[in-house]
Amino acid sequence: MGSTKSKRAELLKPLLPLINSGKYDEVDGYTVFGTSSVWEMIEELTASPSGREEHTLEDAGIRLVSDSKLHDGWGQITGRVSLDQPPAFETGALEGLTPEQTRTFQTALERVFTEGKADRKLGTTVSMAGDEDAIDAAFAEELLEKLPGVVSRAKSLDTLNLDHIPDDDVRRYFREAHRCYLYGFNLACAVLSRAILESALRKRYSTDGPPRKGAVVREPNFCALIQMANADGLFRNVPKEWADDVRKAGNDAIHDLLKFEQRWETRLDEVLLYTRKVLEDLCAS
Repeated sequence: MGSTKSKRAELLKPLLPLINSGKYDEVDGYTVFGTSSVWEMIEELTASPSGREEHTLEDAGIRLVSDSKLHDGWGQITGRVSLDQPPAFETGALEGLTPEQTRTFQTALERVFTEGKADRKLGTTVSMAGDEDAIDAAFAEELLEKLPGVVSRAKSLDTLNLDHIPDDDVRRYFREAHRCYLYGFNLACAVLSRAILESALRKRYSTDGPPRKGAVVREPNFCALIQMANADGLFRNVPKEWADDVRKAGNDAIHDLLKFEQRWETRLDEVLLYTRKVLEDLCAS
């Protein structure tokens, strides 16, 4: 699948460090980025060239504050939704600095904060930020990173041609499986792809009416349903193995993570394609 750029992601990415560090101002319905105050921006624009300060170290400070906020956000998120340890702090604040600038970086930052300019120039530090703001910053960065992949995967999918619309269960499985696919949640996508076909086949072979009194009803498992569909010629336009491959991928995602990674992780596009084409056949027969 070819790479796709997201115009909106490219435009918004450079703004996130400025938002995270408070380097923006909102005036009369407009938002100006790169300055903590519109008046500060006007002063800089009207200053003589010789009077303009070098902003390299300040830019590094902005990056450091932004990275600190992101680190705090991911720490908050990890503690709530993961069993992993919080991530180690990483920053690209020193990238592009000369050795001399690197040596003076810490001194420059200390001067900014001790002179009381932190709020005006660099925004509120991460220690003063609330949990919600830090979590917001972390998820905003993640979503922008994912956006080009989401666009690329969505663009690769064709429109389905279904003779009749599946029932509510299949539609919900289908919708959530594709959302997982778009955002790169491969395990969930494989499990839900399996659920799409199993639900569709169970609906096809469901027994109408209540069972006879005293009768023991044994529902066929998914493998048996696939065999029944093959025997009845329901898969007319797809290889007979495709439905079973979807079943195996879903089973491995549930029961054997290592096997899933080895067999299906790089083939998830195929698993979803098989699911879609098999479903088309079922809805046409």
